[in-house]
Amino acid sequence: MSEKLKPLSEHPDYHNAAERLAHFHRELAAAQAEAARIDVERLAAPGQRPADDPLARADALLSGAEPTPGLSLRASKNSELITALRKAIAAQAIVLRDIARAHAAEVRKQMTAEHIKLAQAVLNAADALVQANEAEAHFRRELASMGYDDALPAMSYAPPPERMVDLTGGYGLAWRTEVSDYIRTGRTAAELDGAKRDADAAVQAAAKAAQAARPKKAPAANPSKGELVS
Repeated sequence: MSEKLKPLSEHPDYHNAAERLAHFHRELAAAQAEAARIDVERLAAPGQRPADDPLARADALLSGAEPTPGLSLRASKNSELITALRKAIAAQAIVLRDIARAHAAEVRKQMTAEHIKLAQAVLNAADALVQANEAEAHFRRELASMGYDDALPAMSYAPPPERMVDLTGGYGLAWRTEVSDYIRTGRTAAELDGAKRDADAAVQAAAKAAQAARPKKAPAANPSKGELVS
């Protein structure tokens, strides 16, 4: 299998999207550090006038020089940057997730047949275990029927809490059914249920569309009162 596939991180689209997400995270960390520095500077210079103060702006225009950006302006721009980066991170995470899902879907197409063989082997092994357990228990029961109850120890595989391997009911039956369906169709039970719901919804939508497209019958003309009908 390793010869057929390469790691997800080595796909260019995923790699580039992951790098972009990491870049946004680094920039967010830097912006948050800048916010902390601004807070420290505010504590150190509580009397500083912000650069957006109208008096500071007027003084700057009269002197012909642009003022050095004050803490208020820096804080405002940095806060805007932090907000934008958080939104970008959320959006890029969705992009990365969708790319991963697309590649996973392609891998599933390539690997389902091989995986079904492995699932079949697991199912065969489970059936063989049940048969082997029954054979071992039957052997001891035969001895017990002849009076040799404690002649041999029980050696069948019997995990707790059920103390038995049963594929005819409970979890065992549910597992066997799902594995069998997957081997037969290549889909899980949830996927089969979803496909059935989609098919049913499509049938209902088609029926509604057909009903809406039917021409409505014109109402029959009723003679007015007093009018003779020949």
